[in-house]
Amino acid sequence: MLTAFAPRKNHITLDIMSGCLHIRRLSEVHVPTLTKLIVASVKHVRKTYPA
Repeated sequence: MLTAFAPRKNHITLDIMSGCLHIRRLSEVHVPTLTKLIVASVKHVRKTYPA
């Protein structure tokens, strides 16, 4: 698993690398920053655990 979204009662959880990001409202998320975070996470996982 590279990244995962998990809906919760009061928020959305984004599982990346070895941590979780809890998001209450998507409208409060800066999309370019979230994109950079996910891309960096995927690169890190692929480098650490090559297929």
